[in-house]
Amino acid sequence: MDRRATIAVAEAAMAAHVDGEPSAPCIVLLHGHGGSSEDWRATVGPFVAAGLRVVRLDLPGHGAAAAPEEEAAYSLEILAEAVALEVGRIAPGPVVLVGHSMSGGIAQELVRLGSGRVAALVLVDSIGGHATPDPSGTREARAREESAIVADGGMEALWDHLVTTGGMPWLEELDAEARDQERRSFSALSPRGYIFGAAATRARRDCMPALAAAGGPTLVIRGEGDSPALCAMADQLALAARTVPLVIAGAGHSPHVDRPAEFVDAVLAFLAGVPALVSAGLNSRSPTPSDSR
Repeated sequence: MDRRATIAVAEAAMAAHVDGEPSAPCIVLLHGHGGSSEDWRATVGPFVAAGLRVVRLDLPGHGAAAAPEEEAAYSLEILAEAVALEVGRIAPGPVVLVGHSMSGGIAQELVRLGSGRVAALVLVDSIGGHATPDPSGTREARAREESAIVADGGMEALWDHLVTTGGMPWLEELDAEARDQERRSFSALSPRGYIFGAAATRARRDCMPALAAAGGPTLVIRGEGDSPALCAMADQLALAARTVPLVIAGAGHSPHVDRPAEFVDAVLAFLAGVPALVSAGLNSRSPTPSDSR
């Protein structure tokens, strides 16, 4: 299958969820690996109230999206082009692009493409740079083990395995409701979405030079309790974007799930400093915590 056909397959697999006025400036929310559009649920109302049109996408193999058989349809580069096409059909103008974890890599790929569609960028506990070397083959061995667990017992079995082996340490930071949301999203994930998505994350390119060259408004957010590796990655991304990371206290790997009120406050405060968005109708009022409940 050629590249154009693969992009079409990836775009067709996506599921879009849209809230807010069609004429409002658009914010696009991209979930991380193992997540879904439901991860952003608590942020939708406050963003709409602030004058934004909210587009949440389920990426291939996640949430309500289809799961293509072609592994190439899950590559971050292919997904970036598919996201650009899908969002272009919904909101033809510049957008605020928010990428969590794996989708931070997709967002950076979109910046690298240089389409001019990204009015402001928000990277949330994002991957960045090349994947670190794995000379011992530890990651590949873990990937094979996880594939075998999924084949035998499905995504629920893999969730139990990851929880008991400490594969998702940030879960310890979550209350019962947030932990349940993480489990629901993970259980809705297709095996292809998990396995191919993980492989795509490991095979990512380094987009930090493109991020530095673009120089557009960028906010880097991380949870206080995320892994040391991702905390260090946030520092590197912020350095490339000529900013400093914003740390959300009491949050783990998913601040928008763990601390949605604080997350929304941080994003709206950042966007209030982007004149093009304010002139387009963004309400710069900082919402109260109750707005995000």
